[in-house]
Amino acid sequence: MIKLYITAINESFQDLIRNWRVLIGLFVLISIAIALIPIFSSFGIIGGFLVGLMIISILSYYYSWVSHSKHKKPIYFSEMKDFNMSIFNATISVAFILWIAGLLIGSFAKSSGSNFLPLAFNLLLIILLNPIPEIIYNKQYDGLSSIKESIEFTKNRWIEWLFPLVIIYIPILTTIPETFPLSLSQANPLLPASAVYISLSQYTNYQYILPVIFLASHWYMLFRARLFDKLQ
Repeated sequence: MIKLYITAINESFQDLIRNWRVLIGLFVLISIAIALIPIFSSFGIIGGFLVGLMIISILSYYYSWVSHSKHKKPIYFSEMKDFNMSIFNATISVAFILWIAGLLIGSFAKSSGSNFLPLAFNLLLIILLNPIPEIIYNKQYDGLSSIKESIEFTKNRWIEWLFPLVIIYIPILTTIPETFPLSLSQANPLLPASAVYISLSQYTNYQYILPVIFLASHWYMLFRARLFDKLQ
């Protein structure tokens, strides 16, 4: 297993260096999102819909770039603007199912006065659907099929796949371990790189290492891409 991780680490660093343009593209997309979210949010329900659509579009672009990063040929800016509609459809179908499920769980929790239920539900999603991005951009299934495939993958390879996630949370596990379940539940199954930000943002003045967090988060996605291929 150690050899598997070492190989995936080496390959992902090569992918990171070879496809440095992805970092620029991702920074541009995040900057656009930060600028547009306050504008869209002022339009109420319609604005919320536009924000969601924009985030799914950004994820679709990013998934496509991560998938392409595994190729030995570097991805160029002219190629990065190409929009993969199959990945977008797969992403939005999964996001819609998770949104509906979240609404139902939230409604039930509110009526029952339980704060534990949403936490438990989010933890379940983070664990069972942890490989959902890789399923989406590799298989491009519909929502239910992607979710089923993700659960099956996690069930069969949970030790090898989830061990790196535990390593990501070492800063929390070694300082404030009692907050680990809460921190884990705050991650987003569609963007596992959020775990890197959650783990490192606990440090005082973490704003000064935001470029490092940004770089580490992207590398983590590249590492996952390589590891997923090897565990298939």
